[in-house]
Amino acid sequence: MPFRHWRKLIKAGILLAGLALLAVSTWPLPVERMEWTANPTASLQGEFNFALSWPVFIRVGEPRATHLNVKHPSDLPGNTRIEARLEFPDLVIAPAGIMAQPVGAVEMLEFVWEIEPVEAGVLPGTLWIYTSTPVSGSSDERTALVARPLQVRAIFLGLVPLVWLRWIGVVLIALATVLFFRRVRG
Repeated sequence: MPFRHWRKLIKAGILLAGLALLAVSTWPLPVERMEWTANPTASLQGEFNFALSWPVFIRVGEPRATHLNVKHPSDLPGNTRIEARLEFPDLVIAPAGIMAQPVGAVEMLEFVWEIEPVEAGVLPGTLWIYTSTPVSGSSDERTALVARPLQVRAIFLGLVPLVWLRWIGVVLIALATVLFFRRVRG
């Protein structure tokens, strides 16, 4: 095989390696969507509608968003709060702990978390949703609405940080482009 064929193969290999690194590190990963309705207890009249979207797959080192929308009954007392907590032992979750929003005049509440895996694997978790109403003094009466099990699969792409993989892919594509065009002009 002549040397110029080898040069073409090397250029094509550099281009393919760059495209592969860029694809593996940036390809959109699937998001699961789930909607459900709940009538929690006799003390809370009406239906709660929930819409949840969370990433099914996450690359290690890449935070992804989880969204929860809660549509509550319009006749809830104004001092009621909707509380939500996302619990994954092997994920970094921001904000951590319980997020609370007052019902007020808003009919739809939105909760957003950034989740990021520390290590690869199948990671189980739970979404907790409560209502909280002040009773007497400083105590609140909390009613559980939902305890929804969730699962995330964390993908490990190697020892090189994800951002570096993207930049290496971009550099390889740029290098292959320069090599291809330099040969065409020369």
